[in-house]
Amino acid sequence: MPDRLGPIDYVRQQAAEREQPAATCPGFPTECSNVKTVTPDPPTHFGGIRCGCADQAATERHTVDTITSDALDALYEQLDAAQDTELARQLATCDKAFASATVRAAEAEQRAAQAEALARVAHETSNRSETERARAVERAEQAEAAIERVEAATHDLRHKDAMRILAAIDEPKEK
Repeated sequence: MPDRLGPIDYVRQQAAEREQPAATCPGFPTECSNVKTVTPDPPTHFGGIRCGCADQAATERHTVDTITSDALDALYEQLDAAQDTELARQLATCDKAFASATVRAAEAEQRAAQAEALARVAHETSNRSETERARAVERAEQAEAAIERVEAATHDLRHKDAMRILAAIDEPKEK
């Protein structure tokens, strides 16, 4: 069975999978004038360099007075695409979590059924043992009662005959 990720490790894995490399200029890394040093952030990455040209592009923002209808439409398209991507990512994450929960629930059901079967066998065994013990006690009580009856009946016999009967009763059972 494959190893399951805990919730924190799963989120980290998902974040690492969706990270996209930063936009770079055509001259990166040798001819880019905006090379930035990236400090290490384990376990996400180990540092290095990146292109800073995308940072400049991101700071060139439109205002209400300067944006054109085409630029606004492009921004809305980017927003819709980003939302669709995020929804798809969240849906995929939910699907994986549901599949994992379904597998774990099935395994738990199987373990519960096994435990129930073991409990049933133990109960049946216990009942059989109790029945056998009760039968043995009943047979012992019957034997003791028979001995008492024989002893009472032999009281009136001659001493020699009575002693022979009592000796026969005390002898071990032959197999």
